Amino acid sequence: MDTLRRGPDGPHFGCVGIGVGPANLSLASLLHGRPEMTSLFVERRETFGWHDDQQIAGATLQVSLFKDLVTLADPTNKFSFLSYLHDQGMIYHFVNAQFDAMPRREFRNYLEWASRKNENVTFGEEVLSVDFDGVFVIRTGKRTLTADHVSLGIGSRPWVPEHARGLLGESQFHVSDFVRRSGGLGGRRVGVVGGGQSGAEAFLDLISRPEGERPAHVAWISRRDNFFPIDDSPFTNDYFTPSFSDHFFSLDRAQREAFNDRQLLASDGVSPATLKEIYQRCYTRHFV
Repeated sequence: MDTLRRGPDGPHFGCVGIGVGPANLSLASLLHGRPEMTSLFVERRETFGWHDDQQIAGATLQVSLFKDLVTLADPTNKFSFLSYLHDQGMIYHFVNAQFDAMPRREFRNYLEWASRKNENVTFGEEVLSVDFDGVFVIRTGKRTLTADHVSLGIGSRPWVPEHARGLLGESQFHVSDFVRRSGGLGGRRVGVVGGGQSGAEAFLDLISRPEGERPAHVAWISRRDNFFPIDDSPFTNDYFTPSFSDHFFSLDRAQREAFNDRQLLASDGVSPATLKEIYQRCYTRHFV
């Protein structure tokens, strides 16, 4: 760990991150080795996890492999995806595999690798309170820390519409539990609600299962007018550059919300390759 000074209550850091998901893990990777900004990132879970019950076989990332934890901000950083491949002895095999899109499980493994390689990331430590008294005072179940800055990366909870929350049970579940709970559906009637990428992947997995494990009927339901592809075009991707982020930050809340509504498909559409595979699989089931 980088050299750090001690405050009156314990170690003092330039930045303490609460939660270790991709966003805070990116910040931890970029701050690593920077003595002018000592850091510590704490996670209450015992081990790293990233959509572990949603790692459906065959699912791929919707973004470029260069949009990893660090590369676009610091191409020489040792926590890049290419560094992971090299460290694991896989870089030639990955290149030779010629993936059109990175397998999501591979990206999950990369994130876990980065969390293990960074000694400024710790697991099994829950933050109990955060106060401010000239500096931030962070109390965990193990110690008290102080920091100049705090980065909150506590994630989100699976969203279920209010009118459907009472339906959750043994046979009704959120897609975040899909891998763990979607077995034993052979011969049953199944409804997949949600027209985005997660719903598409769940639907494709169900209709692709072998005879005996495949549901008798699968309905894919969306409130949208169609199953729309993600907008991955060059000018739309310009919205994710630092200069546009600065512009977006300067807008008032109403303008930001209106922009996000108009550009929903920049992040919430279905990969064209997934739509194509679904359509071909349905064609085969119906006609071949």
